[in-house]
Amino acid sequence: MAKKPEEKEGNKERWLLTYADLITLLMIFFVVMYALSKVDAAKFRALAEALGVVFGGGKMIVGESGGTSSAPLPRPTSRAEAMLQEMRVSAEEELERQGVREGAEARVQERGLVITLENRLIFEPAHASISPRAHDRLVALGQLLRETEGVIRVEGHTDNTPIHSAEFPSNWQLSALRAANIAQLLVEEAGLKPSQVSAVGLADSRPVADNGTPQGRARNRRVTIVVPRQ
Repeated sequence: MAKKPEEKEGNKERWLLTYADLITLLMIFFVVMYALSKVDAAKFRALAEALGVVFGGGKMIVGESGGTSSAPLPRPTSRAEAMLQEMRVSAEEELERQGVREGAEARVQERGLVITLENRLIFEPAHASISPRAHDRLVALGQLLRETEGVIRVEGHTDNTPIHSAEFPSNWQLSALRAANIAQLLVEEAGLKPSQVSAVGLADSRPVADNGTPQGRARNRRVTIVVPRQ
């Protein structure tokens, strides 16, 4: 009977491969840790934010003392946000074309696009009728806003100087009628839908400057046209 060949012994040194892999990984880990300890704050912040995006949807903020805290990342720019920015640029260009950059501005704020016009650009003192020189200006601005889907809010503001007249017993009536007249013009002349526009009088309840100075009162006497965020 033929003798069976002896079975080869198992390789008793295979554990060395696992051990070598472990040592290699440990070495890579400590090299990375050493590199991170030498990197400047700006590069570390960039790395931390990138890792936050990949793993957690947040970012690490490095404080002055070197500590970190977590904070949500800003939401990516949406189409609605991009449209607000486009309308802001268009409004600024229109105001520039009309030569009314002094006393007028367009900004994207937390509540949306806010176009501010000081009352002297639209109304005569203590009157609510839109002046002829402001008519075309408001129509042109309104036509830029027709693409929005939200309800545009026209806000009338005054300073804190009381008004007592037969037509306007207080600043509330004056600011409300000014806002309503602009809203009506936006619908009838600029082509906005009635359901797209609202008007509110806020009198002197939302000052943006000190009413104790002529310059501050002039800034507070204003109309704001607000295109809300979607």
